[in-house]
Amino acid sequence: MKRKKILIVGAGYMGEEYTKVLLYIGVNPKNILAVSRKKETAERFYNKYNVKCQWNAEIPKNQENIYDAAIVCVSPINLQPVTHQLLINNFDNILLEKPGALSSVGLKKIKEDANNNNANIFIAYNRRFYNSIDNAKQIIANDGGLISCFFDFTEIEERILKAKKLKGFTDVELNRWGLLNSLHVIDLFIHFSGNINKSDFLQKGRLHWHESGATFCGSGMTHKKVFFSYLSNWDGAGNWKIELNTKRHKLILSPLEKLFIQNKNSLQINATDITEEPEYLKPGLLKQVEAFLKIDSKNRQKLCTLDEAVENLSIGEKIFGYEQ
Repeated sequence: MKRKKILIVGAGYMGEEYTKVLLYIGVNPKNILAVSRKKETAERFYNKYNVKCQWNAEIPKNQENIYDAAIVCVSPINLQPVTHQLLINNFDNILLEKPGALSSVGLKKIKEDANNNNANIFIAYNRRFYNSIDNAKQIIANDGGLISCFFDFTEIEERILKAKKLKGFTDVELNRWGLLNSLHVIDLFIHFSGNINKSDFLQKGRLHWHESGATFCGSGMTHKKVFFSYLSNWDGAGNWKIELNTKRHKLILSPLEKLFIQNKNSLQINATDITEEPEYLKPGLLKQVEAFLKIDSKNRQKLCTLDEAVENLSIGEKIFGYEQ
């Protein structure tokens, strides 16, 4: 691992989280280069991690494949153009923060460019790598599969407006917030239940920062013949939740890092034991990075491919009533 050279594009919160993981798994700090737009961000980054961070600089060219990989964690509106530049500069192994682009059309363009450049690009849905998700999958397999699923992706308006002020999200990004953030829950639902086959998608109301809707409701069936429903109230109370039903159990992920279980013929809900991750690392990120860098081959199949990601965004656009 010490010899791997990694480029990190974006030195904000997620750039720091990825750097902590890279240092934890033994990547030499001298072999990590971060790129930031702001001088103060670059200086803070270097002082915290002793990792070089260039500011106001162009993305380097990956001549002779000096870099093994690039991790992109810039603002959502810049994900697509940054990825395009990386492909031009000969990067062929890229981990791209979700959603990858602000529309399925934009992500399809990334997929086309990746295919033309023989590049591997994965979208970073780190929640797929939670230990709670692994435990739920094992129970579902032992029970013979899913029969139904419910999920809630309610967002907290106060936090979003605060994030806009602190992180500088644009109005365009807030109007696509369902793809920027809620898609974590939708991706997990699809990851468990399969792609949607038949469905109804309803939106009601609006928020001054999210014009397509404030309440979202839908139901249907996946191609795995799993019935599903969802209900989310962005103008009311709620939280992220997934409920997975087998013939023997109801599995409740709320918060998603935790797993609660209800047995058939019982009203009692019990917490399950979850293996703890290093507390100073963002949950799920360690396993995701290890899978991306091919350190952990058994988790490689959990990485979100561009094909899956395009499907995610297409479904998200229908759920939120966005134009494609």
